Amino acid sequence: MHKTFDFKKFPKLSNYEAIRKYSILKMNFFESMRSNNTNAFKMPRIVFAFIINQRTYRQVVRLFKTVYDEMHFYMFHVDKKSKYLRYKMEQFIEQIKDKAVRVGDGTHLNVKLCDWSDDNMWGGAKFFETILRLMSDLVELKRNQVWDWDFFFNISETDFLFKPIEQYFFFILN
Repeated sequence: MHKTFDFKKFPKLSNYEAIRKYSILKMNFFESMRSNNTNAFKMPRIVFAFIINQRTYRQVVRLFKTVYDEMHFYMFHVDKKSKYLRYKMEQFIEQIKDKAVRVGDGTHLNVKLCDWSDDNMWGGAKFFETILRLMSDLVELKRNQVWDWDFFFNISETDFLFKPIEQYFFFILN
């Protein structure tokens, strides 16, 4: 006799809850693979490049707290005209210095503010040059074995993730 599956025994999950539980299960699986044999599996690490150019400090901090994970890297570029925002970001990085992870030889953090600033406009040629210069800095950090990253995400202060960060992470795994 063929038995049918009784769905009433299991609680109904919203799409968000189902995705979250699936993400947690998948993350636990990858974590166990990584802890059992580090040569067999390497967790991909992401650089989140924040290119910010307005006076939206609170939004940037909110977005950072949403995407922050100790295993990833965070680079901030502040527009040359936004002196106040640069000052606030310097304060913010100083504030989180104790919570950030030391990488490389132990003198570097996984959070960094660019030493330079460009005067760029979103979508313009100068913006593209800023991204290329930022990528050049990131490649140099990787070459010097300071940041060992695998993927690059470009984020601005107007972006906000509409899915859990785990979904983006598993998207790049598949």
